[in-house]
Amino acid sequence: DGWCTYNGDHTSMYDVNLGLTKTQVRANVRFIADNTEDKVLKAALYDVLDCPVTPELLPIHDDQIEQKSEDAVGSYSLQDFFTHMIMIRGFAPSKTLRLAKLAYANEFTDEELIRQLTLTGITQRAAQDEKSTLGQRAADAVARFAGSWAFIFSFIAVMVLWMAGNVLLASRAFDAYPFILLNLVLSCIAAVQAPLIMMSQNRQEAKDRQRAENDYRVNLKNELIIDDLYRKLDRILENQQRIDQRLERLEQNNQRKEKEQHV
Repeated sequence: DGWCTYNGDHTSMYDVNLGLTKTQVRANVRFIADNTEDKVLKAALYDVLDCPVTPELLPIHDDQIEQKSEDAVGSYSLQDFFTHMIMIRGFAPSKTLRLAKLAYANEFTDEELIRQLTLTGITQRAAQDEKSTLGQRAADAVARFAGSWAFIFSFIAVMVLWMAGNVLLASRAFDAYPFILLNLVLSCIAAVQAPLIMMSQNRQEAKDRQRAENDYRVNLKNELIIDDLYRKLDRILENQQRIDQRLERLEQNNQRKEKEQHV
């Protein structure tokens, strides 16, 4: 059936899976297929190698695979290359990009390598795709109102009216001094308000982290593109200098030939 993952990919209860990438497994299978003398095994392994990597054992309809991992996450080979160079070797992204251009010169364009290195869709805002629940919208509304002057003035006004009304009612007061019911109401409001505000703050922090991650990726992409442009300009200038030098030599040779003809 080709390539597939099992039980959440690397959690299939086999320790060896933790250190093996799909590209390494494919390379091992290809090595066996190239060197085995068993024709049946060779044909079966090459048939497996021709199949794309799929994330799950999804059913096949009309001989078509429903889902292909590399269509969503990009080339596994490039991912392994970038991970090894940046995480293991400790190379900077700009140096990793230069090495990738040498290693994948015939497979990917410069733009594809940059896009794969910085991921796709990085300029999309998380808030555009997020659908808030009713509770989240309520928490945001409470946080906005609790952090405004309108809340402070209205809260002070309610407390003043509460205390003044009970003082004026005297013996008929529903919450006489020292206003125990008012203290209970204030405590309940604080107990409910604090978690709602914290929920809203946590969501805002998550959005800020996503924006910061997006900004980092955008800056990284710009840095890689600018560095690539500088290198291309340097090559253009070097080629221009070579052309100028060749033209000067040609002119000198032509002048020398003209002098020889006159002589």
